[in-house]
Amino acid sequence: MVGLSVEIAFTVVAIVIFNFYPQLIGIGYSGTEWVSIPVLAEVFFERYLPWLNIYWVLQIVLDAIVIGRGRWETGTGWFYVAIKAMSVVINLAMLTGPSLIALTAETLAANSAMGMGAAEILVDILNQVVK
Repeated sequence: MVGLSVEIAFTVVAIVIFNFYPQLIGIGYSGTEWVSIPVLAEVFFERYLPWLNIYWVLQIVLDAIVIGRGRWETGTGWFYVAIKAMSVVINLAMLTGPSLIALTAETLAANSAMGMGAAEILVDILNQVVK
């Protein structure tokens, strides 16, 4: 039950950050002033975030039902399978769709003390990590 409660808490935090504070999902740099560089592309917020919100809300509902009943039942087990199938479809769409990363080496190099070569390497690594 503790694990389900923690999952609900972290899911709520994810919903709040991605929907209300997306600027936190970026790179900040303080040379002479703070600069926030967004990492996620608009396609993530337009195409995938609504589906992720539905998935997260369904996950919270499932966790609340299991906590309320005190145990897993056949119906909640099938609900869990359906939610996980939904997450597979969402993840597959994100993997095969347009790039989720908006950060470019030029933007990173222009807004940081990082050279162009290092910025290109960092952006390449970030793109590989996301995929």
